[in-house]
Amino acid sequence: MFKILKSWWQKKRQDQQRVEKWKADFEALNGRPVKFKELGEYYHDIKNGNSAPDLNTRSPAKQDKQTSARALADWEDNLTVIWAGKTATIEFTYTNRDKKKTRRKVDPQELCVDQRNRLILVGFCHVRGEKRTFNERSISTMIKVGSRRYDNLYEWAEEVLEIDVSPLFDFS
Repeated sequence: MFKILKSWWQKKRQDQQRVEKWKADFEALNGRPVKFKELGEYYHDIKNGNSAPDLNTRSPAKQDKQTSARALADWEDNLTVIWAGKTATIEFTYTNRDKKKTRRKVDPQELCVDQRNRLILVGFCHVRGEKRTFNERSISTMIKVGSRRYDNLYEWAEEVLEIDVSPLFDFS
């Protein structure tokens, strides 16, 4: 009887240690505490003799999307707003990371500076139907406002928004 009780106790302790390790790994990977439902599913797997779920079984693409979304949110939180308001819709061609060019129509909402002193336009994109951020270096054509064209985001900011952006940047 003592051996059975000892064996049961050891198994229970091992299960608890596995759960604690899984909880710590889960929190490290996902950046949030484990939900009770997820923990219950894990316990159910252990009770039925199944091995612990592999936290890395999610597809790499899904992990990359979550990591990218978190990094983007952190980056957006660190933007410094130098102008906020409403102005006329602007048009330009934007080149994404994959070098794909798309024509964008945007209602500007904010003009920001990131940690690397790059000018960032934040606004509602008519093409995507949502609020988006645009790096000035990825705007590959002149900025069109009605029938007027501006060479770059700096010129547009100075003439339309009446903001002197030259003190923010070293143009030399």
